[in-house]
Amino acid sequence: MKSLAEYLAKKAKSKIKNEKRRAKAKLLWVAEHETRKQLVKKLDTIFSLFIRLRDKAIYGGACVICRKRPIEHCFHWITRGSYATRWDERNSCGSCAGCNFEETFRPLKYRDIHISMIGKDERERLEDKARGLAKFSSADLREMFGQLKAKMGA
Repeated sequence: MKSLAEYLAKKAKSKIKNEKRRAKAKLLWVAEHETRKQLVKKLDTIFSLFIRLRDKAIYGGACVICRKRPIEHCFHWITRGSYATRWDERNSCGSCAGCNFEETFRPLKYRDIHISMIGKDERERLEDKARGLAKFSSADLREMFGQLKAKMGA
């Protein structure tokens, strides 16, 4: 027979697991009444999850940039401040925390790495796209959310 402490620990662990499942289910559902800010946040979250899962499958869980540490973040080659490229798959990859942080101080190094990965022409197209103005309505954000969910198989 298990001790009371073991039973309570198992019960607490189960409760945490169920809360995580509920949070994930809530993430994968978008209500009609959600504000644009809430939609952007959910889209950022599911996009980050999609990119990290995609690159973990491709690169075996290692950081796409340094290939040394495990993937922890969704790295944007061109900052998320540009909505035109914020949710563009070519602009993102799975990275470790170190590479994600270091890019802040050495952007040219990471630009060169990105060029070596996708090519100079593709990088220039992304930069041109980032310089452009992009305005997404709530309907557009919901549509992108649905497309990402479909790609993830959720």
